[in-house]
Amino acid sequence: MKRISDALELLTAQHDELASLLVALPALAGERRARALGELADKLTTHLAAEQELFYPALGGEVSTRPAAEQRAEHERLTGAVAALLGMDPSSPAVATRLTELATLFEGHVRAQDALFVTVAEAVPAAELTALGADLDAWSESSRCIAA
Repeated sequence: MKRISDALELLTAQHDELASLLVALPALAGERRARALGELADKLTTHLAAEQELFYPALGGEVSTRPAAEQRAEHERLTGAVAALLGMDPSSPAVATRLTELATLFEGHVRAQDALFVTVAEAVPAAELTALGADLDAWSESSRCIAA
């Protein structure tokens, strides 16, 4: 992914990349599917951790459109769905069902984030979003491990 300095643009680009992986995965098989599952797990958990550890705290709570506990619970559901996928045989027919469930959870995450991003764009100065974007990008790059 090319370097993006604005935090909202970076997180949106990550959402798009993850959505593309979720669309492509059901058609893959064998080693390609196993690698793609690892890549999805790596990128999604890194993305969620970056939001939890850097993005939400930087907002200070006053900009959020949802309670922090609700955001954490959503992240836990997503990481739980990823963990369930990683615990399965990639060739299992049940993987398709789990991918559909994960895609539905992720779509809800993106919808909630889209609403939040509008609020943040209106409330947070561009310079702060750029600085936060640089921090998010550096953190995300240094945190990837499985599919690196």
